Amino acid sequence: MPSMTFAASANAVRYTGAEAVFVDSRPEDGNLDVELLLEALDILVDEGADIAAVMSVDLFMRCVDYTALLSGLQGRGIPLIEDAAEALGASHRGRAAGSFGQSGVLSFNGNKVLTTAGGGMLVSDPDPRVVVG
Repeated sequence: MPSMTFAASANAVRYTGAEAVFVDSRPEDGNLDVELLLEALDILVDEGADIAAVMSVDLFMRCVDYTALLSGLQGRGIPLIEDAAEALGASHRGRAAGSFGQSGVLSFNGNKVLTTAGGGMLVSDPDPRVVVG
């Protein structure tokens, strides 16, 4: 997951009993540096790590480079979970934030783009064996 995120994203990983591994974000937009992530994945796999998923976090109404990310993850057989809580309404190449991973989460907290004063939404692919891309 990207190093620039809100604690809730990392907490979700910990709540499952998994360990979050942070990768630096791009200075241009604060989003996940896909190239660094793919390098980190290869190192972790070489070290024998079991990687359950990658979590992207779209920030400041900007999406991660999902073209590069999905290509890299599909080649490695690793699913994507997308935190689009800060990007409702954003898109990457005409596709909406929150629609790239096997699961996507959106937040409607008071400080988000669309607010209901709290709550959120979980969206998922109907076939959990398929990596959307």
